[in-house]
Amino acid sequence: MINCQNLLGIHGTTAHEDGRPIEIYNCASEPKFCTDVDNGLMSGGKPIQVCGEACPFFTKEPPLVSCILATYNMPARLEVLNEAVESFLRQDYPNKELIVVIDGDQKLEGDYPSIRVFNCPVRFTTLGDKLNFAIAQTKGEFIARFDDDDISLPTRLSRQVEVIKLADYVTTGEIWTTYGGEFLWQKQGGYGHSQGMFRRSVFDQVGGYAPLSGNEDADIHTRLLKYRHAVDSTPTVIYRWDDGLQHLSGVGSPQAMQAFYAKAAASGIAGTYQICPKWLRDYPSLIRCATPTLKVKLPKRGGSVRPPTKLCVVGFPSKYGGADTELDHQLTVWRAMGVEVSLIPTGTPDAAQLSLGVAERGCTIHEPKDWSKAAGCHVISYCNGDFLVNLEEIRKYARSTTFVNCMTWLFDNEKAAHQRGWIDFFLYQTDHARLKVEGMLKAINPNFRWAKVKPYFDATAYPFIEQRDESVFSFCRVSRDDFYKYSSNQFLIYEAIKAPVPKKGTVLGITDRIYTKTGQPPEFVECLRPGGRPPQMVYAEAQCLIQNCDTYENLPRVAMEAMSMGCVPIVDNRGGWAEIVTHGETGFLCANSNEFVESAETLANAPELRRAMSRAARERILGLYGFDAVVSEWQAFFDRLEEFAPPAPEPMMSPVQQAKSFLAVTGQTVLNQMRGLGGLLPESAINDRLAICQGCEHLGRDGKCGKCGCTCDGRREWSKKLAHPSAKCPVNKW
Repeated sequence: MINCQNLLGIHGTTAHEDGRPIEIYNCASEPKFCTDVDNGLMSGGKPIQVCGEACPFFTKEPPLVSCILATYNMPARLEVLNEAVESFLRQDYPNKELIVVIDGDQKLEGDYPSIRVFNCPVRFTTLGDKLNFAIAQTKGEFIARFDDDDISLPTRLSRQVEVIKLADYVTTGEIWTTYGGEFLWQKQGGYGHSQGMFRRSVFDQVGGYAPLSGNEDADIHTRLLKYRHAVDSTPTVIYRWDDGLQHLSGVGSPQAMQAFYAKAAASGIAGTYQICPKWLRDYPSLIRCATPTLKVKLPKRGGSVRPPTKLCVVGFPSKYGGADTELDHQLTVWRAMGVEVSLIPTGTPDAAQLSLGVAERGCTIHEPKDWSKAAGCHVISYCNGDFLVNLEEIRKYARSTTFVNCMTWLFDNEKAAHQRGWIDFFLYQTDHARLKVEGMLKAINPNFRWAKVKPYFDATAYPFIEQRDESVFSFCRVSRDDFYKYSSNQFLIYEAIKAPVPKKGTVLGITDRIYTKTGQPPEFVECLRPGGRPPQMVYAEAQCLIQNCDTYENLPRVAMEAMSMGCVPIVDNRGGWAEIVTHGETGFLCANSNEFVESAETLANAPELRRAMSRAARERILGLYGFDAVVSEWQAFFDRLEEFAPPAPEPMMSPVQQAKSFLAVTGQTVLNQMRGLGGLLPESAINDRLAICQGCEHLGRDGKCGKCGCTCDGRREWSKKLAHPSAKCPVNKW
């Protein structure tokens, strides 16, 4: 129950199956920002022990997230309000509440779990005041704004709670937006405050929203940036710009926005309105059909006109390990491109592997080593030994075979398979790795086909952390517990660094065997065994990644992860490190121990330089390995596979059969017109059929159906079979 002197009465409380009430409040006077509300804070009980210390991120139940939704102007905004409330109800995060506030001479009613509605008859002076009032009624540790005309996808809260574990304030780096009846991918050019999440504690510390309308979000965003800020690049919000309802932010100057807000007090029709949550479209399905380079017309299904590549992966991704982790990221980009992906594991996937959501991304998982499932597919494998051993059998079914060796040396079975001509393509991520082995492969078999594709790095799991503790000079090292990855000078470098503040280091992925090479760590360095802490937590706390190795790294994903989170790399000037890091701009490349020490001291004594390099490092990773950077390279490689091994031609209707089929549907349309039953289909019905055809595997590159030979476009012509009501798809898809 909320105890607030400005809320003079509780209209009603109703119990529900989950034990949470929906409460309707009617305010008898103008509400003010209330400070005597029980916030509830974290209700999950005492923290459990993780890594030998109390961890505030994992509790018996997840922390409560309070969502606030401010609305007005019924019934004009009722439809979009219902969609926004439905967005809240569909959130897969379990511990949540929604605070709905409406002011003016209109009331809302509803009976839904975890929702509390406040009907306030006096219009708030500003939108900032209205939002402050809404937050005063919350009980959660985290606050998320739900604007009444936006759509939040079901994973928004769970995703942002994961990101905010490492921060105080999360904003969106990329969103979906609708404009002109289309979904578009938009890299957030503004501040993304209204689609983000923040801790209630930092909201209180900055003093809440200013008494502004329309630019209240920009104002508080600037003040919240003083705390730990993370940018989440997972698009989980659909921002509707063209919903037919004028946006306050689109009015103009601050004075114009305030005038518009004041004028809106008289908007709407007095009365009581029922909240009836409902989505008008299947938004998750529409999003699955979209990519950053593809517009999706609403409400049609999107898709490329070219037939999708069928790709079969031998192996299975995992959370750790270079090749397996890289495979996980590539699955994401392949599915976004419309590639049909299946996997043949070489062993039974464990719970950790299945938790990566391979099936949820639309991939098919077959039984281990069932090579027959590769029939009709291009087969690819990342550093998988079983693939090399079983290549002779796999080739009986595969259209082509591609091996990705993430090392800079050759496996014995790789040499043997290449000698027999069993590997059609060798795929590399870097030129330097190819050049190291190209001469040997050509000597074994001159018929050496290769391609280079930069790997996609999914930065969503590694959000940018803007603020870090400046009272210490913090650094880290992250790798597998490979004896040869560690330099014997690693701890000597850490000890030699001179900093103006105390030093604090973290080494993740070290075991007792490594100490025989490095010696014991200094007191200011915390050493963790493999898996001892999530790497994201290590990167979030460290200002720099100081990592020298004895090995020659092909393309170290540690650099991508650290730079994505704004952890500045100080690394070896060779191999993949040199390909990723721009010396002096996004990190430092070092040739010896003295250069490691000098580079670290430079950043320890120049925090502004370090922060600038931190931001540049994040942009470097997104520019090199983001979706837009790699999708064209993958498409070019898939096109090359299709040219190398074209599919068997589909049986098509003969010209006589095509003519009979077309005359039959045309004749039926003419009869319908004579009977007054109508002629060609309306544009919307033609477009529905067209959307199915464009996503069909039988559609040829020339835009013609591979079964009946008809041209698939949306023009309303008698010569287009799509336009005739009696026409049927030759494979019964419509």
